[in-house]
Amino acid sequence: MFSTLFLLIACSPSVEILPFAGPDGTSTVVTDRTEVLVATTHLQVRNAPGPGRRFGDHADAVATHLYDNQPEGWLGSGFRNKGQLHWWTLSVWESEEAMNAFVLSEPHVTAMSALTDVAAAAWSRAEWMPTEDAPPSWESIVERLETAPDFEYVR
Repeated sequence: MFSTLFLLIACSPSVEILPFAGPDGTSTVVTDRTEVLVATTHLQVRNAPGPGRRFGDHADAVATHLYDNQPEGWLGSGFRNKGQLHWWTLSVWESEEAMNAFVLSEPHVTAMSALTDVAAAAWSRAEWMPTEDAPPSWESIVERLETAPDFEYVR
């Protein structure tokens, strides 16, 4: 399922969005917690066929793993892209421990280890926010990543 979605999205020169969806398929964050951890990334893929293909393989593996396994503490994710070279992710978590467990799991670790091979640049940010404000808008996510990333990699 995700490989088809990523392929369709990757072929579009305009901004495309795979909407936020939680483990139960809803477009809202469902939890009894008053605050949630929102993690966002922006990856600029290297403009070359090999890195682009490898990025697509990694992205598909990570998204499939996330939705198929629905790790404890995961409240949902969404994806955005602009053409084939700019990709954003959004994930919402109940705790930092839950987010870190996913970040340190396979296939995410393998995808992160390929960062310098597939990316010209990357930014990430994680922040706590009131549950009723999550998920944030893509405009807000893009602005936060541009102005105040927690991590930045530029080749």
